[in-house]
Amino acid sequence: VMLLPLLYPDVHAGPILYLKRIRANIFHDFAFNMYHRNGKIFEEKLRSLGTDFIADVHFLRIMFPFQVGIRIGYLPDTKSIFSQAIFSVNLVY
Repeated sequence: VMLLPLLYPDVHAGPILYLKRIRANIFHDFAFNMYHRNGKIFEEKLRSLGTDFIADVHFLRIMFPFQVGIRIGYLPDTKSIFSQAIFSVNLVY
């Protein structure tokens, strides 16, 4: 996992939103799965790679930072692209 700060825009939209930072993350995951079905042993490799684009923001002047973004990835074994929404709140200030 690698975090890459892209921008520190430090901009706000009144009391609604404060955009502190935009960052990126690249990833590669690998897993090996072996299972039994109908007396046979099956094996499969599970792989994915991609990037996350995350914005660190404060909504409505709430002191806890929110992380919102998107994850875009590729599954080489099925040759498919996927995307996921990212949302988290850091409750430790």
